[in-house]
Amino acid sequence: MKIKVTTNTSNVPSSFITQHQADVIGVLSGFDRLRLMATLRPLYQPSLMMRYLLRAGVLLKDFASFASGWTERVRGAARQLAEQSGRPLCYLHGSSQRKELPGP
Repeated sequence: MKIKVTTNTSNVPSSFITQHQADVIGVLSGFDRLRLMATLRPLYQPSLMMRYLLRAGVLLKDFASFASGWTERVRGAARQLAEQSGRPLCYLHGSSQRKELPGP
């Protein structure tokens, strides 16, 4: 994997950089939402999802509890990571919501 180092901040919201310029020492960019949505995309096809559930030994009647279990595992891992990092955890209800935290 190659890491691209750049000082170009054109992809970063300028209001964020302006507001926190004393604390900003660099900028990282990547595909945050695209990565999360694309990871499980093959499972959106019913035939592939059925094959996955068959191999995982999950009956259709047990799917709700199976999915809920995974949801809780992901939430717990996110919560733990936020706590370890000393960062707030804010659930965004849609992509139209701003990701920046309100200023002091």
